[in-house]
Amino acid sequence: MISQSFRFAVVCFVILIASICGVAQKDNLAIYGQVRIRVKGTGEQTIPPQATLILFSPSGKELARPTGPERERRKVTNGGTYRFDNLTPGEYELAVEIDQHEVSRTRIFLSSLHAPYGLQQDIVIDWQPPGSSTKASTVSADIHDRTAANQRLFKKAEDAVVEKNYDQAISLLTQIVAGDKADYQAQTILGTLLASKGKYDEAEQAYLSALSAKPTFPPALLDFGRLRLRQKKFAEAIDQLTRLVGLQPDSGEGNLLLGDAYAQMDRKSEAIPYLHAAANLGYPEAHLRLAWIYDATGSREKAALEYEEFLKKKPDYPERQKLEGYIRVNKKN
Repeated sequence: MISQSFRFAVVCFVILIASICGVAQKDNLAIYGQVRIRVKGTGEQTIPPQATLILFSPSGKELARPTGPERERRKVTNGGTYRFDNLTPGEYELAVEIDQHEVSRTRIFLSSLHAPYGLQQDIVIDWQPPGSSTKASTVSADIHDRTAANQRLFKKAEDAVVEKNYDQAISLLTQIVAGDKADYQAQTILGTLLASKGKYDEAEQAYLSALSAKPTFPPALLDFGRLRLRQKKFAEAIDQLTRLVGLQPDSGEGNLLLGDAYAQMDRKSEAIPYLHAAANLGYPEAHLRLAWIYDATGSREKAALEYEEFLKKKPDYPERQKLEGYIRVNKKN
């Protein structure tokens, strides 16, 4: 029987770029990610089955299935993506079913700090084909091993974030890291909360501590990269975000921010591949960045095509008419 595992999703993957762009934080949130199914127990080439993802409340009530053309029955193929939109802050459980059997369940803490893009939660499943003698299991989370006392403080900090009591969360996380500087999860969340309050020097120290304890922790690399962008330290942002994308090539947000950092340094040719990757990974904003780059370099037809792709994905864009005018003038028939 395939075992179930509860993986912890870090509370605060804060989107500091929202403050860069002047975007107000909202409670209209999303959970999204990629599903990977790894075949176990057979030497033959086996096509993994499709997976069904369902979002539950902690009490077990089914809340939603991924949005898409067949909203209630949409399945995700191996390597495919999923997305739950229009969520409010709170605690959720994300279940994965294969062949009508639940094979994974992940607990997620969603905060308004995840605006505007949402929280990325990739899922990796070890799947046992019928007739295989090898037992399969889900992949466990990257969770710091903390004392019982610190775990209680950590849970209180999670609750404080959900309740938007960020000062209390900072106080609780500060208590945790005072006794355990190697708690890279607590350090990362603390850094992100401090950064959201403009306490950049303190946030930087928290991120450095997190990455000292675990240099390959993606949330720390992502949030530290955001902070560097906010500080206009673009070279440092490129360093953090390059490491992130090296670890997680499918991080749409990582590619978007890395492309932004290169563009801010007027290294446009280096920005383009990352922005294309971000656009392909579900970030329509990347098309706007690409259009700006192409327009600035005189490639106006390419810019028009990027604006066109953007409007396909964001048909309600407030300045739609302005972009349509640009497209009419610069796109060849």
